[in-house]
Amino acid sequence: MVWFAVALFVAIGVVFIRRRKELSEGIAMFSGATALPGCSVALGLMFFLLALLAIVLQQLGYIGTPK
Repeated sequence: MVWFAVALFVAIGVVFIRRRKELSEGIAMFSGATALPGCSVALGLMFFLLALLAIVLQQLGYIGTPK
């Protein structure tokens, strides 16, 4: 189950980075403020860090099935 979450986090991160222009326009329209494409890249990197954190916590035994 942890590996499914990791794959999902990575997939979302890739989508955020590849579609940064469209996502930043959507964020700007939704929030009513200016959002640069770098904001979407930062969100994509955050999802990559979440995937890395899930792997580390699973290896340490904090989440997932106990070893």
